[in-house]
Amino acid sequence: MNRRKFFKNSVLSAIGTAGLLKTAEAAEAAKSTDQNVQEYDIVIIGSGCAGLTTAIEAADLGAKVVVLEKMFGPFGNTIYAGGNFNATNTWVQKRDGIKDTVEDFYNDLMKVSMYRGDPVLTKMFAEQ
Repeated sequence: MNRRKFFKNSVLSAIGTAGLLKTAEAAEAAKSTDQNVQEYDIVIIGSGCAGLTTAIEAADLGAKVVVLEKMFGPFGNTIYAGGNFNATNTWVQKRDGIKDTVEDFYNDLMKVSMYRGDPVLTKMFAEQ
């Protein structure tokens, strides 16, 4: 499973799991009396953009969520981004005389995703 599918499935799983909270409430009575046991509805591995977005959505839906992160802070792979961002017609491009269009940007995004990205969402991202 590639990372994109993993994150997509994680978000969908988190939302679906949050919908099962009634079952979790029923299991509450069977909780261990061990003081060292912590129970959560959802355990999220990684505090990158996908992990934190999933955690926020699940918590908003009423789930008890914990996020586990191996790094020293909540960065995920974003820490390696180096301040870059995807956009078209930026002031940097204009300053450097680079001509770009929304259509070219859209086509680049689709090519990078190997045409697996959602065309409607990718178009909206490129335009906005």
